[in-house]
Amino acid sequence: MSDLGHRRLPDAPPTIWMRAVAAVMLLAGLVILLLAVAVGLVAVTAWYVLIDSSKGYGLSGNTLRFAMLTVAVIAITVTAWRAAAKAPSPEGVSLDTACIPELWELVGDLAARLEVRPPDEIVLMAGTDVHVAEEAEWLGLLPGRRQLRLGVAGLMCLSVGELKTVLVHELSHYARRDTRFDPVVFQGSVALQRAIARMDPFASDVQLIWLVRPFLLGYSWIFHTVARPIQQRQELAADRAAVALAGKAPAISALRKHVDTDQYWAKYLDACHVDKARDYVLAGIHENFRGFLTAVPIPVGAGPLPKPSESSRWDTHPPVSLRIGAMREMDTADWSPSPADERPASDLLPAFDTIVPGPDLNGKEGLDTFGTRLDMLLFPALQRPEPRPLTEHVRSVCQAKHSDAADVLYRVTARFAKQADAGLTDVLKVLADGAAAPLAAALTRARPTQARWDDTDESLDINPTYLLTSGLASALAVTAVSCEAAHWHQSWPWQIDLLASDGTPMDVWSWANDAVSEPKSVPGVKQSLAEARVREDAGHPIPSAASVDADVIGAMANARVNGNLFGRLYDVLICSRGLVFLPGNRRDFSKARMAALVDELRSGEQRVSDVSLAYEDIRAATVLHHTRANICFTCHDGTTVKVQETIKAGQYVAGQTEGDSHRARAELRKVASVIQQVGSATGSVAMPRRRARRSRGTNFIAAGALLLLTMLITAVIKTISGDRIKWSLWLFAAVGAVLVVLGTVRRRGR
Repeated sequence: MSDLGHRRLPDAPPTIWMRAVAAVMLLAGLVILLLAVAVGLVAVTAWYVLIDSSKGYGLSGNTLRFAMLTVAVIAITVTAWRAAAKAPSPEGVSLDTACIPELWELVGDLAARLEVRPPDEIVLMAGTDVHVAEEAEWLGLLPGRRQLRLGVAGLMCLSVGELKTVLVHELSHYARRDTRFDPVVFQGSVALQRAIARMDPFASDVQLIWLVRPFLLGYSWIFHTVARPIQQRQELAADRAAVALAGKAPAISALRKHVDTDQYWAKYLDACHVDKARDYVLAGIHENFRGFLTAVPIPVGAGPLPKPSESSRWDTHPPVSLRIGAMREMDTADWSPSPADERPASDLLPAFDTIVPGPDLNGKEGLDTFGTRLDMLLFPALQRPEPRPLTEHVRSVCQAKHSDAADVLYRVTARFAKQADAGLTDVLKVLADGAAAPLAAALTRARPTQARWDDTDESLDINPTYLLTSGLASALAVTAVSCEAAHWHQSWPWQIDLLASDGTPMDVWSWANDAVSEPKSVPGVKQSLAEARVREDAGHPIPSAASVDADVIGAMANARVNGNLFGRLYDVLICSRGLVFLPGNRRDFSKARMAALVDELRSGEQRVSDVSLAYEDIRAATVLHHTRANICFTCHDGTTVKVQETIKAGQYVAGQTEGDSHRARAELRKVASVIQQVGSATGSVAMPRRRARRSRGTNFIAAGALLLLTMLITAVIKTISGDRIKWSLWLFAAVGAVLVVLGTVRRRGR
């Protein structure tokens, strides 16, 4: 590669044969490990069978347990191999040279300068990810069909010069044959994760499965310890190629912009309620993202870089700050980068309204536009409702979300006032009578998921006054919009304002705060509403068909709901409005199934149509176990709903991090704690969560340790004196060990 200069780049990644051996050995080692464990279990099973036959007994319990364990390990081995042999295939829009001639020409020119075979296909994808792939055969030893996959959202802030650095970085992976062996390592990692998940003792009915899992956990550490340095050195080598061929400044700028664009993309989807509005769909998601980027407070490429300590130890890329530092230290005196090109990179892409021929997502021939095809790839749920323009979408979603909050306030007020229904007039009347405190407590019990744990003192902080003020502000805003006295306005980048008919901001929060804080202020609030042309009698509940689906917070697999030991099991979904009970699966307790279910509900592929147990219908809650999620809910009509967590319940919380496997239990217990303890107090209420449990745990540990120490001293004395140690000493020692274990569990809050 003459374009890269004559001197050898330092810290080059391993040679092709070294990487081939490493990739194949890492993948084969997993299967060999599982087969070795299976052979060992077969030997143990056969040994137990011989012992049972020599004694003239039938098959003992241990024989049956090891036989079941052997079958389970063999099945998991087959599953892992199938997962390793199946490569992922991201969806995208494949365009030929007729649709994007300039981009194909640029890619071909850069591939020729790198002296590599160009990609056979360019796929434009939704989102911000950019990477190359190769369908290599024989575990990467033989070349295959090559793909260049570009996330359109990630290219919107790049210039053509910066796009060149991105393309050179990716194409250089072809030059070093990285794309042949990275999929092998990736598939091996997927197979390893699947095998570990299947061997979770809390997700399997097979006894003694915990004997095999430590072997896989240890091999997982070896797997990533070997693969991660190789992959990171490959990325640094690709950065050097990008700097050498396209220039240092464009390479650094492109990397910084990619980091910021990725973060802004996630904020954009949340700001436009793309992933939350099931009944309202934004038209032109990618097209509107360009306008979003022009209005962000910190320009793209000028944001702070993530710290190296924030990166995961399993990350295949080095930290961004280290990559930029390495680029700046490169000596480019002998290199001749391409001249700068400041044209927008989007000029090389087709316009969003360009008709793209080809099959749609249902496999039928269609003529969708380029922007529509990208949006449908991002959210398959967009195929159901009719997309709306940005302004109409924001107004519809914002009105629906505030209507949800207002409707809860109206229903709580109706129950509080002991009447059939209620509206804004009834809420203001209750506040004028000085009943803000009990109404706030009732509203808090109807929205327990809005309480938050305070990590500083490990307590549950609740502010009923704030929740009542927020609900009343939503009711006032919805009423103002329904009276056409105000409208919602999207102020980029992610601010939504309520503007009066004359364009000035309407401060409904101050009106709500005055009405809640002081009963004498209610007449003044009514006067302000009249002056703003907001009719008080227009505030009434809106039919639920216009509302937004409940947000799914977490899920717990296979819990008992009003059932006995052998009754039917249910998956419990913890939502923002209540609990949803779906039929469970006795054969699958895994957290992975719960994670997939939550992701489907949050992405719109499935919907939460009806809440099985709404929080506002619950009058009281009783926690039946000090650590597990065994709770009895009592409704206002006197009926009870008892939810019991099973021993092997897989748990998942949306957005959880590694090690948070029991967060769903904590969320469900939090709901019960809020309903149980909020009472009628207003203001901030702090409820102890772990402090009492931890103090009891400390007492258990101290008592157990003291008992163990006493038994140890007694055993040493008896051994020295030659006396026989009685069985009672061992019993006391076992009791002490149990106390230490129980105390540790209590201190950890589990």
